[in-house]
Amino acid sequence: MSEAVKVIGTRFSAFSHRAEVALRLKSVPYELIAEDLYNKSELLLWSNPVDGGKVPVLLHGDRAMLPGVPGPRGIR
Repeated sequence: MSEAVKVIGTRFSAFSHRAEVALRLKSVPYELIAEDLYNKSELLLWSNPVDGGKVPVLLHGDRAMLPGVPGPRGIR
């Protein structure tokens, strides 16, 4: 069985919630990693250096899906 997708996001972000809903609709197991946007972690900055650490970011293994893409159409 493949490892679960990790979602780096916040409880207060509508964009993070959208990614979570899309994963649930597709029955994809995931783990939410809660992020403090005032003190961004190294994991967030490493996985999304271009946008300065915007959320959500979906991680699967060593691959990252950046903001704007996570949605029902971006998850296959």
